[in-house]
Amino acid sequence: MEKTKIADIRVHRLFSMAGIFCLALAFIPRAQAQASAQSGASWVLSVAPGISVPLASEGLYDIGASTTASARFALGAAPISLGPEIRYVYQPLKNTNEYLSLMDFGAKARFDFRLTPWLQASPYGQGGYFFGMVEGTLGRSAYFGGGLDLGLSLGPGFGLVVAGEYRDYFGLFQGATASLEADLKLGGPARSGAGKTPVSPARPTPLIETGAVQDKSIQVSQVQLEPVFPVLFKFYDDHPIGKLTVKNSGGAPVEDLKISVFVSQYMDNPKLCATIARIEPGAEASADLYALFNDKLLDVSEGTKVSTKISLEYDASGAEARADQVETLRVFDRNASMWDDNRKAAAFVTSKDPTVLRFAKNVLSMIKDKGSKSVNANLTTAMAFHEATRLYGLTYVTDPANSYAAVLENKTAVDFLQFPRQTLDYKGGNCSALSILYSALLESVGVETAFITVPGHIFMAASLGETPDQARKDFLSPDDLILVGDKSWLPIETTQRDSGFLEAWQTAAKEWRENQAKGLADLYPVHDAWALYEPVGFAADMGNIALPDSDKVASAYLQELVHFIDSEIYPEVARLQAEIQRTNSAPKSLNELGVLYARYGLNDRAVEQFDKALARGDYSYALINLGNIQYLEGKYQDSLSFYQRAQKISPNMPTLLLSMARANHELENYGVAKVAYDQLKTADPKLAARYAYLDLKGSEGTRAADIAGVQDQVEWGQE
Repeated sequence: MEKTKIADIRVHRLFSMAGIFCLALAFIPRAQAQASAQSGASWVLSVAPGISVPLASEGLYDIGASTTASARFALGAAPISLGPEIRYVYQPLKNTNEYLSLMDFGAKARFDFRLTPWLQASPYGQGGYFFGMVEGTLGRSAYFGGGLDLGLSLGPGFGLVVAGEYRDYFGLFQGATASLEADLKLGGPARSGAGKTPVSPARPTPLIETGAVQDKSIQVSQVQLEPVFPVLFKFYDDHPIGKLTVKNSGGAPVEDLKISVFVSQYMDNPKLCATIARIEPGAEASADLYALFNDKLLDVSEGTKVSTKISLEYDASGAEARADQVETLRVFDRNASMWDDNRKAAAFVTSKDPTVLRFAKNVLSMIKDKGSKSVNANLTTAMAFHEATRLYGLTYVTDPANSYAAVLENKTAVDFLQFPRQTLDYKGGNCSALSILYSALLESVGVETAFITVPGHIFMAASLGETPDQARKDFLSPDDLILVGDKSWLPIETTQRDSGFLEAWQTAAKEWRENQAKGLADLYPVHDAWALYEPVGFAADMGNIALPDSDKVASAYLQELVHFIDSEIYPEVARLQAEIQRTNSAPKSLNELGVLYARYGLNDRAVEQFDKALARGDYSYALINLGNIQYLEGKYQDSLSFYQRAQKISPNMPTLLLSMARANHELENYGVAKVAYDQLKTADPKLAARYAYLDLKGSEGTRAADIAGVQDQVEWGQE
């Protein structure tokens, strides 16, 4: 019997709640019609579940629950709203399974006070008639009450309200209710006239939801949209994707026309393209169309068409209006580009791509501390990347029908350009793909690059980081360089895959000279191109890239480096060899040739010459230089033995004092190092100042040497 009674209670409660919500929904069509009929009116529908707390009869009732549905009608900017409400209250009786069930039908008047643009406080009063039932007995009477709402605006037409109120059911029950209310606003106030300020800004009235603009005041005369290239998605933020022409076909001026573009999925927000202050009746106006795309555009691997909404918001006869027009926008695939501007290739130079960074930095680690520090560092980096990509198996592959030369004949033809990680993954590409990859690898480690174009072909160049005047001094054949403005560039023929770096350099230099003489060669620095065509973050997963063998890369790199050094120092070597023959192998001449070899890292050749200089007896300069070679190899004790032999011949020679101080400093013989360094300060203060780190000990001295840039340098001994 008890279980049956409890079940009846629950069924009765559920039917009552359902009735409340059905009545609330019944208000919506009527409220919408009313809002449409009155331009300045609005209806607010709300549903509020709450907790009911007894006040005067705490000993009789427990805490209960309530549900309220209401509708409020507001006119214009007035801060008052009126409307009906329906409420159901479930109030359990203490120490029993019985409960009080109340159904209210009444009205509510509310006054709104806006505290901030998104928060308002609203005191209100209410009253009406109720039906109550307890223990099977039905009663009815009037009720009254009041409370305070705190409303939070969550966007146009929607809000949340925290409410607290008091109600008196004329002796049957008195209670306080705390509730959380959800508000839905239908309709809205029209734009106020002069001198009037609405409580909240009015939204533009949509004239047409979709399709072409047909409003009597404004018409679209022409829309022209150009195809979009995903790799240039940043470019279109301030470079137009098309043009729009509108005409005022009404009898009054149109003012404050705002034109915006939105492409769903590929834009996060509409892009405001233009604002036109005024268009007279019968007049036309034009505006460029822009789009701030997001990087999802790079997901387009096949060309497609997308829907593009062009929105017009304007003032017509003192009222705000809006019209939308939907157009079709052609989007090419992410690898598409045109050669109407050769600088566009720079957008594909993704130097921060993780795959590019991994390949480049690993290659540099393979050649670290190998070769000569006397050779330009940018040159040796380019040399290492050429040899590494050659051993990696990178090949030159081109389709004659889709080659750079074929596409270049038609500036509007669409070409397929590869991203660097794609070229590494495919292990090949045409001249543009290989040039883009080389540029990305070099840029990833701080070496500036440029594209070079000649008729039917594109290759690249690496900056030497030197002025043209300095390059003319450092290189035996500056004609093999490109000296432009304040920069010097080393050209590289990226398609030359079966030969070493030096041949790729010589071929590129020849191509440049021959075409530049005819006025047919152009150079486009990538950094300058990036100012217009920013690189993108293409992040498609290409899998792991297997690096070439480290020992093979180092060997090929050193072989090319030695060939380069030999070609650069050949004239000086020939001169010194003639001097050695003339002086019958004088130690001084032999030592000078050894120093030349040592400065370029050719240590084996250098040691051979120093040993020859010592064949007739100890010669202090040769001994110092043999010690220097041991020092650079980290053999400090061995270097010290050579310095000590030289000390017996020339104890006060500045170069020897420095060498003694440095070797002892590395061996942490700081006392001996200080004695030698103090003597150097007296003998040659300028030389001592360059190596001031010798006054410090341990890690402080090491850091100071690194800062001064002398950690890996030595002073070679020469007369």
